[in-house]
Amino acid sequence: MLYFAHGSNLDPVQMEERCPSCQFRCLALLPGYCLAFTRYSESRRSWVADVVEDDASQGVWGVVYDISEEDMNTLDSFEGYYGKGMNNVYDRCDISMLVDGDKNRR
Repeated sequence: MLYFAHGSNLDPVQMEERCPSCQFRCLALLPGYCLAFTRYSESRRSWVADVVEDDASQGVWGVVYDISEEDMNTLDSFEGYYGKGMNNVYDRCDISMLVDGDKNRR
């Protein structure tokens, strides 16, 4: 499955440790969102990056990885996703990205 990574998940070493199946696919721009620091992480002792909807934003750059479903579940536990309708730190959603920022390549 494809996963849009931003923040600390841009670090390929961290992603490989968490998700051994991950394979880099491309750079991508997530239009209609902006980078925000909405949550404090006790384990990192810092504010952590998030993306939030913002129609006025030019978008957020990130990396697209292809990862196995098993590794996605592992990543969910690191990121605070417990399942649909649960008290999640973030939500999984389907998004449309621009490959290399190109409006003709989604």
